[in-house]
Amino acid sequence: MEVNKMRCLILFLVFLMVSATSPGVTSTADHIEDPAPPASLGGVWDDSPSSGLYGIISYDDVVVVYNVNSEVSCAIMENFTRRRGIPPDRVVGVDVPERESIDRDTFNTLRTQVESALRDRKLTQKINYIVTTKGVPLRVWGPGSSGSASVDSELALILGPYAGYIGGAYWIQNPYYGENERFSREKYGFYLVTRLTGYNLSDTLSLIERAERSGGKRGIFLLDVDPGKGGGYAAGNRWLRDANSTLRSMGFETYLDETTTFITDFENCSGYASWGSNDGHYSTTWNKNQGFEEGLNHWEFAGEGEVMLNTSYPYRGGRCLEVKKNTTGDFIIAQNVSVRGSIAYYISGHVNMTGGVVHFTAEVFTSSGALLLREKGGTVSGFTSGWALLRQLPLKPLPPTASKLRIVINISGKGEFYFDEIRLLEVKPHNTWIPGAIAETYVSSS
Repeated sequence: MEVNKMRCLILFLVFLMVSATSPGVTSTADHIEDPAPPASLGGVWDDSPSSGLYGIISYDDVVVVYNVNSEVSCAIMENFTRRRGIPPDRVVGVDVPERESIDRDTFNTLRTQVESALRDRKLTQKINYIVTTKGVPLRVWGPGSSGSASVDSELALILGPYAGYIGGAYWIQNPYYGENERFSREKYGFYLVTRLTGYNLSDTLSLIERAERSGGKRGIFLLDVDPGKGGGYAAGNRWLRDANSTLRSMGFETYLDETTTFITDFENCSGYASWGSNDGHYSTTWNKNQGFEEGLNHWEFAGEGEVMLNTSYPYRGGRCLEVKKNTTGDFIIAQNVSVRGSIAYYISGHVNMTGGVVHFTAEVFTSSGALLLREKGGTVSGFTSGWALLRQLPLKPLPPTASKLRIVINISGKGEFYFDEIRLLEVKPHNTWIPGAIAETYVSSS
């Protein structure tokens, strides 16, 4: 396996807990309520473990990194550290924006905070694993298209012989690949970084809980190949096939799918890896002309601004939408889409802007036009220095009577704004997980 320092899909299969809980040790909680974030990050710390895994599996070589500006991240950190008995000196709070994508300067701020904490606490060589959480940024943009990377991949290389590769457009051979021994950062020169995440806070806390209730149960490992991937991406399919062979040689049951179908609703799942939303057959885009290759068709525009097509700076394809605003008034880009009730969707897109503020709004209506739901998505503001992800707006399963969804992009302030790949996608149904299974998580740095 290789660590890709260019913008790429990262496929990984994480075994959060593979050790069986002994018959004499049980969890004190069968269900986790979503906790409130800590009232004070520097207050009294409840380090009394509530997990049956504590004392069986050591977390002495684990550091948890969370975002002090994210309530979700704080809640995950508090829950995980308490249930696993992880003390305060193994927890690092970073002060960065609550965004999925950040620029290189912001990442350097995040990196410095983590490195300083590990040095000051003399943990550099004592830690093997760094655990990040939902709410900690996912991607680093630039410098340039080839300098982009995932935050977790960059953190893996800090404070060691590979630190000089951070920020560069490189592939680094993973020295731990193919080894059959316990991982040691001191020996291999980098940290193993994993992330506690899910579609929402509840999903993530359920992951922590399922690990406690593993009890030695075994399910099936689902490995979903995308046969359409070629060129350099073919390596990802090779990793999936190699994982299948390795798991089977170890006595685990696997299901390797090499068809063009993206597998969902899989029963008795214990582990999972796929191309996720980057699979060419993952989902159908519900809205039309998402990349503006058909000009301005299907989109509506209102407000103070000049609209045109741009062929010089598209994120993908040959065109993108450009909006120039010389006033502070609002401008709206919108499209009406037919949807189905009881289905979950999400909206995502890309924006490149010189200033101002942009955010998504989704409005859901019945067939008669009655408003059922209005939700506002994440916000991008200021100069982006390149294409940035207009934060995904996930919508829980819509009311059964839902018939129409209106995608609204709100622009305020002065500046030049470029938009591309504005998509309404269906959230694929979750697989059915056995206790102790990994999360259903798709991770991509692109």
